[in-house]
Amino acid sequence: MLVSKQAELSDNTGNPSVLHIYGRTAQAFERYLCFAEDCWDGPIIIDSADAATRMFMCSLVSEIGFADKSIFNSISLATRSDEALAIKDSEVDSTIILAYNPADSSIEDP
Repeated sequence: MLVSKQAELSDNTGNPSVLHIYGRTAQAFERYLCFAEDCWDGPIIIDSADAATRMFMCSLVSEIGFADKSIFNSISLATRSDEALAIKDSEVDSTIILAYNPADSSIEDP
């Protein structure tokens, strides 16, 4: 299994690793998380293109005690207020910040 191989390589090399779980739907994410629960002890990036699914993810990992090892992907200019509130109300305390401005992709300071 590839997840076990990733954990083994991380142990052998000392290079930390993270498991990235992407779920298109809440149901898919729940299945993937159940799978990961059996074979992964490290940090998990929780991710979806759907805001409702991302909000569900925050709630689920908080309910089952995985929030302390979950990293939310991601907070950006497109993050809606209801999603920000769901993150805040969850126990997830780590997130990726997507600091990208689609109106100005330069590296210059404004």
